[in-house]
Amino acid sequence: MLPVVLLSLFVLTCMAQQEEPDILSAHGGVFAALDWTNEELAEVSALHSTASHHKLMQYIADKLSRSDIDEKSRRRIEKFLKLKRPPKFLETFLSEADRKKVEENRSIEGSI
Repeated sequence: MLPVVLLSLFVLTCMAQQEEPDILSAHGGVFAALDWTNEELAEVSALHSTASHHKLMQYIADKLSRSDIDEKSRRRIEKFLKLKRPPKFLETFLSEADRKKVEENRSIEGSI
């Protein structure tokens, strides 16, 4: 009986860990403290993949300002946003045509 209980606990633990999207483990999990919807995570992914880091940083800052997370997590995210600000040249790294092409490829992959 005990092995069945232990096996069940192991399976439930593994399933719970798989439910958290991989995107929240990026950057050491710093953004996992925020409560994200699937739509918001999709937007974060889209901004990141099109090298729209300046827009992504603003998106996260706006999300943080509306959040009621603990002070330690808030400071950790604010520190990340300040220290990891991408170089200015990335704002124009991809042309609009390149961004659209990346978005098209992402939508094709998402429909597969």
